[in-house]
Amino acid sequence: MSKDCHKLIAYLVNEMAQDTAQGRNLRAAFVCYASSGKADAQTIADIVLNSRIEIDDVIEDQLSHDSANSCGESANAFCQLFIQSTAPSESASTLSELKEVVRDIKPRIIRIHIEDSHVYVIEQTKHAADGNTPMGYIYQSNIAVIGNPGFGVTLKSFIQEQGEKVELLAHIEDLEALSREGLTSSTLGDNLETYKRLFTTQEYFNIKGVKAISPDTFKSKQGSVRFKMAKHQTFDNKEVLERLKSMFTEANHLTGKARLSLLWAKDSSSSKQ
Repeated sequence: MSKDCHKLIAYLVNEMAQDTAQGRNLRAAFVCYASSGKADAQTIADIVLNSRIEIDDVIEDQLSHDSANSCGESANAFCQLFIQSTAPSESASTLSELKEVVRDIKPRIIRIHIEDSHVYVIEQTKHAADGNTPMGYIYQSNIAVIGNPGFGVTLKSFIQEQGEKVELLAHIEDLEALSREGLTSSTLGDNLETYKRLFTTQEYFNIKGVKAISPDTFKSKQGSVRFKMAKHQTFDNKEVLERLKSMFTEANHLTGKARLSLLWAKDSSSSKQ
C-alpha cells in the first residue's frame, strides 16, 4: 500500500478533468464531498432538492480555466476526504508556530488561509526525504488570480505542474516572504515570482486572455497574499484511501442512481400536495 495518498488523488483529479461520463460522475462526487463529506447518490439528490436546482447544475463541468473549482470548494473536499470535516481541529496562528507543528513528521492535513479569502491544503506525509525534513503535497485551485479575475487555475493544471513533494519548511518560508511589509523594488520582484510559483501554473499564463501580472498590480494587492492562519489535524492513511476508493465505486453508477432518487423524491413531494 502507498505510504501517502497522493498518487490516487492525482489520478482522481486527472479523471475528474476528462470529458467523459466517469469524469462527470467524479466531479459530482467531488462537489458533494465538499458540501457534505459524502458522495452517495442519495446525498447528491438531497443537495439538489434542498438547493432547489437541477441535477445538471450540481454535476457541472469544471474542465476549463473559466469554470475552475473555487479554492474553498477544493479545500473543503480534500479536508473531508482526509479527516471527515472541513475544519481541522488544531490551529496555528503564526508561521513560526506552523514550522514547529510540521517538524514532528506526522501525516496531517494542513488548511492554509491567506488574506483576501484564498485557501488551500497540504498533505504532510509521514516519510521525509532524509528522515527528518518535513515534506508534503499541495492541493489547490484558484479563481481569483491577481490581475485576472475571469480565469482560474484548475486542480488538474496545478497538480500536473506542481505535483511533486515540497519541503514544508521552505514553503512556509515562502509564505513568510509574502507576508512581510515594507517591500523594496528588489523584494517586490522576488515576491511576485514567489506568488506565481506558489499559486499559479505556467499553463495558466499560456491561456488566451490571461494577462501577465505587472509589479504595480501585484504591489497594489500585496496585502491580499499574506498568511492569515492555518488549521491542521493528523489523519489515518488507510481511512483516506478507503474514502478515495469509495468515490470511484460510487462514480461508476452515480448519475443514474441520483436521477432515480430525484424522480422518486419529486413524485413523493407532488403526491403530498
